[in-house]
Amino acid sequence: MSYVVFARKWRPQSFDDVVGQDQVTTTLKNAITAHRLAHAYIFAGPRGVGKTSTARILAKSLNCQKGPAVIPCNKCVSCVEITEARSLDVIEIDGASNRGIDDIRALRENVKFSPVQGKFKIYIIDEVHQITSEGFNALLKTLEEPPAHVK
Repeated sequence: MSYVVFARKWRPQSFDDVVGQDQVTTTLKNAITAHRLAHAYIFAGPRGVGKTSTARILAKSLNCQKGPAVIPCNKCVSCVEITEARSLDVIEIDGASNRGIDDIRALRENVKFSPVQGKFKIYIIDEVHQITSEGFNALLKTLEEPPAHVK
């Protein structure tokens, strides 16, 4: 049996597993049910409250082969790849490391491409507040008017 880090082993896998964020998870579940999802979401709060975990669950819910589904199956190829952080359709970017204008320009070039397997191409930008002002300006157009396949 392989070793799994404690935090990864117990990371929430569905909206119901997220603790202390009932308003957020209910809002997201209602948006999925009503097919009224925004093209971008900002999750803000102190460290450790589940911002990135919630973003990953949302990505799974949107790209699940049974979905978009309020409860991702966590069994289909898409869900498993997202859980294991190897999905080509869910790109996690560390804003602290990729904060310059050149990094954002590269992101803008990649946004054009359609998803490989899932329904949507989803970008999760962690620590987005650390992107430079030039980087934010470069990201603004894509953030305001993304292609239809990008969330």
